[in-house]
Amino acid sequence: MTDAPRQMTLGDLIDALGRLDPDRMVAFEFGGCKPTEFESYRGEHGGLALGFSDQTGAVLVADLVSRVMDALVGKT
Repeated sequence: MTDAPRQMTLGDLIDALGRLDPDRMVAFEFGGCKPTEFESYRGEHGGLALGFSDQTGAVLVADLVSRVMDALVGKT
């Protein structure tokens, strides 16, 4: 039996995004979908998931950092 991969925390995500140019665009690899808002992971309110649009697109790194910070301080 193998251990599941470690999930990225909000702090990990902030650190990773902080190493990027804030004007760079971010999109998911699958279908070019753009990140949207944080939501509960499969209805589990103790876990967060970054949602995605079913349309192609991208968001600025700076905008994504702002969304992560909002999730970190508990905004809804």
